[in-house]
Amino acid sequence: MELRHLKTFVAVAEELHFGRAAGRLGIAQPAVSQQIKQLENGLGGRLLERDRRQVSLTIAGRVLYREAKTILSQLAYAEERLKPILEGKEETLRLGFLPGPSGDLLRRAVRRLAKEAPRVKVLLAEVGVVEIGSALTGRELDAVLSPELSAPFPPRLRHVKVADERVLLAIAEENPLNLKRQRAIPFSALRQQAFVGYSEQTSPKYKSWIIEECRPYGFTPRFVETFETATELILAVASDAGVAILPEGYRFRFGRDVSFKALDPEPEPLALWLWMRQAEQSALVELFVDCLQAEAAGAFEGTASEA
Repeated sequence: MELRHLKTFVAVAEELHFGRAAGRLGIAQPAVSQQIKQLENGLGGRLLERDRRQVSLTIAGRVLYREAKTILSQLAYAEERLKPILEGKEETLRLGFLPGPSGDLLRRAVRRLAKEAPRVKVLLAEVGVVEIGSALTGRELDAVLSPELSAPFPPRLRHVKVADERVLLAIAEENPLNLKRQRAIPFSALRQQAFVGYSEQTSPKYKSWIIEECRPYGFTPRFVETFETATELILAVASDAGVAILPEGYRFRFGRDVSFKALDPEPEPLALWLWMRQAEQSALVELFVDCLQAEAAGAFEGTASEA
């Protein structure tokens, strides 16, 4: 089945006349008949009933007509969205990100996008978690990179998973638990540790997630302080005010400041999402998703033994 077959079939299905379909397509009538025959042979059944006086759709023909219209409509939309990029016209992509290590991944993906679509102008904006929904629905931003632990967003938004991040323990270099130089730290060993983390304003789900992770090991984490920013949080860990359980992306940005150790057993990974408006399918955003996923794959691949 080829696109030309679908276009010819749709024309015949709408005109219910081979001659008029040929005129509409700008091809000879025998070519229309031949393409319909090729399509029916390829599918293994009749799509049209025809005699000398009329043409009608079979049940299979009616089903194919609906599907073909959808396919051709999506193709036309894609062509329209791609046209500015292919023609080299400048477009603007407005991207948001939360404070923290996701901004580094975002910047690497922007550099990749600049190579693939040099006429695209990218504007980056750091946003708070409570601003994401309104910034997207209000069209201030086209997409926002956000970790799984962000607040729930309005149903008018959709998300694409960029990567799965391992969950690691951030711990001060001089912490006695770290000095044991274990390859992985048992979850149960965290029972006596103080914890630091994010405030509810920055990450509404963070504390409840940590509590649930610790519950199977018979203890409730003791949070001594929470913070608004990633920098404040890591400084607290570095000064041994407490340990923090964080996605692996933090290791790439803050690995020189604190140790990042694997946990045993290892928690389920956390997703990193790119949020966008539900009703739109932007070719530019989809291209950026490809860039993000490529950069994320390079960043997180093969890091399990390095933690």
